[in-house]
Amino acid sequence: KFKFENEFKSITLTHSYGDWVSNGDGTHKRTCANDSTHTENGDCSGGTATCTTLAVCENCGASYGEVGGHTAEPTYAPNAEDSTKHDATYSCCGTAVTEDHTLTYSASGNVITESCSKCKATLGTATISATGKTYDGTAVELIVSKTGSLENTDIPVTLTKDGEAFTGEPVNAGAYTASVTLGDKTVSVDFTIEKATVTVTADAKSKTYGDENPTLTYTASGLFGSDTLTGALETTAAKTSGVGEYDITVGSLANSNYTIDFVGAKLTITKAAAPEIQWPTAGKLTYGQKLSDSTLTGEDENGTFAWQDGTIVPTVANDGFVVVYTPKDTANYDYTG
Repeated sequence: KFKFENEFKSITLTHSYGDWVSNGDGTHKRTCANDSTHTENGDCSGGTATCTTLAVCENCGASYGEVGGHTAEPTYAPNAEDSTKHDATYSCCGTAVTEDHTLTYSASGNVITESCSKCKATLGTATISATGKTYDGTAVELIVSKTGSLENTDIPVTLTKDGEAFTGEPVNAGAYTASVTLGDKTVSVDFTIEKATVTVTADAKSKTYGDENPTLTYTASGLFGSDTLTGALETTAAKTSGVGEYDITVGSLANSNYTIDFVGAKLTITKAAAPEIQWPTAGKLTYGQKLSDSTLTGEDENGTFAWQDGTIVPTVANDGFVVVYTPKDTANYDYTG
C-alpha cells in the first residue's frame, strides 16, 4: 500500500514593473508584469526645455511641459507700422515679439525728450518757452512746443513768481519761472516782467495861512487799461505852517506794476488878512502930565500898543494923539490894507 501526505508551501510574489509609458499629459505609468491590473503613475521629470523645444522626460522619453525661456538677450528695433511699439528679436530662436515702448525721459535746458529705454528710439520732445517783457497789462504767453509722441499730450505748466508758487496768468511785474514735468524730469524757463514807467505830474496848489491844506492832485500818464495808483501825494506843510512855498512830493503813491517818474510842484501859502484890531482905551491925564502917563488899557492878542510920542504934554484943547499898533506876526498876516 502507498500512503500520500500533503505538504503545503507559501509563495510570496513581487511586482515586476515594465517601462514607463507616457500618458500624453505630462505624466507617465508603468504596469506590473506579474499582475497587469497593478499600475504605478508619476509626473514626467528631467530634461531641459529650450525656447523652441519641450523638455524630454528622462524616464518615459516623452516631451512635456512648456517651452523654456530664451537663451539670448533680444535685439530691439522700432516697429515700422506702430510708432508706440518696438520689435524684440531673439537670436536663439529667431522669434520676433512686438512690445510697447518702455518710456524714459531725459532733460536738457528747457527740453524734455521722451525715448524708449530698450530700442533707444527718440519718440518725442516737449519744449517750454516764454519771453519776458515790460508790463503792459497783458499776459506773457507760455509756449509748450511738442513733437512726435507728445504732440497730443496735455502737459500742464506750473509757475512761481518771485520764488513763491503762483496760479493764474503771468500778467503783473515780477520774476517768474515756468516749468513742465514728464516722468521724473522737469525743465524750466525763467522770464521777467519789468515794471512800466508812469509819469505823475503834481498840480501846484495854494492856500491862505491858517487854512486846512487843499487836496493834492496830479495827472498820470502811462497807465494801462483801468490801472490806477494807490496812496496820495504829500507835503511837509501843515495847517499852521507859515507863509512860503512847500514841496509837493510823491508820498505814498504806488502801483506794483509801475515805476513812478515824478514831476513835483509847490504848495504856496499866502498871508491871511490881518485880524481886526481891538483898540485900547487911554487913561485920563491931569494937565501937565505926559502921554506916557496915560495907561492904554485893553487887550489884543495879536499885537501891542504904545503912544507914538509919549513925551508929549497934551493941552486941554487937542485933536487927539497917535497910538501905534505893533502886530506880533507880520510874516503870516497882511497889515498893509
